[in-house]
Amino acid sequence: MDDHGAWLVVIAIALVAMALVQIVVLAVVAMAVRRGVEILEQTQRDLRPLIEKAHRVTDDASRITSLTLRQVERVDELVTLIGERIETTADVIQTRIVEPIQQGTAVLMAARTVLSFVGRWFDRGRRSSPRDATDDDEGLFIG
Repeated sequence: MDDHGAWLVVIAIALVAMALVQIVVLAVVAMAVRRGVEILEQTQRDLRPLIEKAHRVTDDASRITSLTLRQVERVDELVTLIGERIETTADVIQTRIVEPIQQGTAVLMAARTVLSFVGRWFDRGRRSSPRDATDDDEGLFIG
């Protein structure tokens, strides 16, 4: 065998070795990919219930928020209605009770003033002696 033949044998052996290495690398890569796919599928199986539960929790939270909002709106309407009724009641009390009482009080004060004036006028007519006038002055003295 000559030099060229030996080189051809070396090249052939190197070529077969490289092909074998490439086949082994491809097999290892294929196994890694298959293992990665299995892990991914397992992860999806494990996460699916969690994702579904998260969706249920989100739906529940949305319903609770909606119900709470409706309740807040009802409370607001109730507070507004109560405020309006209190205002109406206060107006009724003012016009039907307080104002007539104030007017009645004013009438009574006027009657009292008139009666006081009339009583004094009659008292002056009864008192004609100077001694009675002195007694009135002594009552006014402070000391």
